[in-house]
Amino acid sequence: MNLGTALNSESMNRQMISTLPAATDDGIIDPRESAGFASEYFPTTNGKESPVASSSDRNSRIMGEFAAAYYDINRQYAKLLQIRAEPPRTGMADREREQMQNLERALRSRDELEDRCAPLGVIVEPVMRAGFAIDLKCGFGNVDALGRTRSELVIITGSVPIPLPPGARLENYLVSIEGPSIPFYAATDSAPLKCEN
Repeated sequence: MNLGTALNSESMNRQMISTLPAATDDGIIDPRESAGFASEYFPTTNGKESPVASSSDRNSRIMGEFAAAYYDINRQYAKLLQIRAEPPRTGMADREREQMQNLERALRSRDELEDRCAPLGVIVEPVMRAGFAIDLKCGFGNVDALGRTRSELVIITGSVPIPLPPGARLENYLVSIEGPSIPFYAATDSAPLKCEN
């Protein structure tokens, strides 16, 4: 069944839109391995089948984690639509509010994943249809547009002397030094300042 068929069906199976299994200490569980997996809610990545979240390749693993996160969002949204499509009855507002909170939790989990991956140059943009993410356009800072690995990271370090005003002493200033992981020393007029990172 594809997403279009699922969206057009009049009644959605409650079991198909249960919550995503929790992640273990080992990381994200690939939802395709869980009972009750609903493939129509699992997005593709870059137009292809999503890799597994346990892949040894970093970029593939990240794509798998994002696919799992958007799968959870899609399922929570589908369950919200199902609740809203039901005939009005007592307690409906409470059920809708609870489901909206479930959807918000799934969105926050996705946001945390984005924050964790942002320093790696990861950009993920969902392609949406009828409120569901159907494909994820993933870009990575360590590969070019053709998927070729960029050159290795190069770190350049420089030194810029900053003279103190006449009569000033270094120990009178708050100093925060970031830099090499080996100890180094900065001499002053009165005594050496020892800095260890």
